[in-house]
Amino acid sequence: SSNTPLSMVAEMRAMPEVPLAVRLEWATIGGAEALGVESQFGRFVEGARPGAVVIEGVDFERMQLTERTNSRRIV
Repeated sequence: SSNTPLSMVAEMRAMPEVPLAVRLEWATIGGAEALGVESQFGRFVEGARPGAVVIEGVDFERMQLTERTNSRRIV
């Protein structure tokens, strides 16, 4: 992690030059793949144990994070 609070949103803010769709992929399945645990985590398939996080406050028209963007774990 490159941020002190271990925040998914703070991590995505760290590289604003990368398209948001790419950062979202990195923050989800990309992290599991990087750690080699994608068969257990990062996917909603039988036998896996994924977590689910809602990312709110995204400007999807511009595909940008906003000052209101935050995340919260729901599973």
